[in-house]
Formats: sequence, C-alpha cells, structure tokens
Amino acid sequence: MKPFRGRHVAENAASQVFDKHPGSWEVQTNATDRNKRAQAFWRKTMNNYVSDSCVQEFVATRDDNEKLHG
Repeated sequence: MKPFRGRHVAENAASQVFDKHPGSWEVQTNATDRNKRAQAFWRKTMNNYVSDSCVQEFVATRDDNEKLHG
C-alpha cells in the first residue's frame, strides 16, 4: 500500500512472520519486468533478515518465478 512505502512496515511484518516460523522457507516472485519492485523488496528483506545465509536462485518454472531460500 502506497501510504506505507519506505516506512519498513512490510519488512518488519515479514521479519515477525519469519521469527514465528523458524526453519527453512522459500519466497517466490514473478520474474517479469513489471514486478521489479517486489523482487527488490524480497531480496532486501531476506538479505537483511538472514545476513549471509540467504541463497538466491533463479529457477524456470511454469510461471517463471524467482526463488529465494532462507
């Protein structure tokens, strides 16, 4: 939602979800040019949360999703 952009609201919410569900998880985003904002958000959020233990992997799927593993 535009009013909350740049205020770290979504990143904080994602971190709370990750804290409540520890373990290995995967985030998938649509790898199209129209989805660059979401891709950048998840890259930044995952890297900030897990530091160096995040692996980014580009996997061609039926939907051409990009996967980030934490």
